[in-house]
Amino acid sequence: MIRFHDPRTGGTSQLRPARPGSLTTYTMAAPGSTQAANLRALLVADLAGRVAAERGNQVSRWHAMADSVLWDACRELNIYPCEFSADPPGPVDLTVVAHGEAMAGTGPGRADARHQRWIAAGALIMPGTGLLADGEDPLALRLALLTASYHTDVRVGAGDIAAAATRLRSWRALVAGWAGHPSRPMSRRYLTEVSAAIDDDLDFPTALRHLDALAADDLVPAGAKFETFAHLDQVLGLDLAREVGRAG
Repeated sequence: MIRFHDPRTGGTSQLRPARPGSLTTYTMAAPGSTQAANLRALLVADLAGRVAAERGNQVSRWHAMADSVLWDACRELNIYPCEFSADPPGPVDLTVVAHGEAMAGTGPGRADARHQRWIAAGALIMPGTGLLADGEDPLALRLALLTASYHTDVRVGAGDIAAAATRLRSWRALVAGWAGHPSRPMSRRYLTEVSAAIDDDLDFPTALRHLDALAADDLVPAGAKFETFAHLDQVLGLDLAREVGRAG
């Protein structure tokens, strides 16, 4: 399971759900948080839930953000739906707090025993008026956010979205090409490296670099590349197999 870094102690500890085989997440806003910051926090919770589900756990997702515009954006970004609850419905294994003007130094975990573990998503600054860029695949924003550590503040502009969209199109074209080759077992080496990065405080920037290395590795059969990318997309949520079977 994921090991999260604790900014208060500088140490790392493993997320241990209260009930084996299950994970409950809860996403909440800090005072003064923006729609963009809330969207990023929901993405972080989505990623943690996807990791847990991929490992065979049952995941329950809750949030405290009643915002229809925000949830329209979530659907576009492949963020799994959550149930709304102004207060946690019970013990929560992982609480993700969106960045706001008044981020509590101790987080909700100290003040409310229902929160077993909390993490804070960094600020997201997006020039413009909307959450999604016009004319671009919304999943380009999801990929752009995966290139930065979740707890750092980031500014995502049109150039960042365009670069992510180009990378996404390239990966999808490669996956479509690999799909035409005989299936082979997943690359254990790259699967282990990517999983280890994700387990280390959701280090997706490193995980993406391993995926780039896998794509460029001529020693790995095309069929193995396809199976590895398709499997890992369960966590990435980038629809990497979208172009498979489409006429070129």
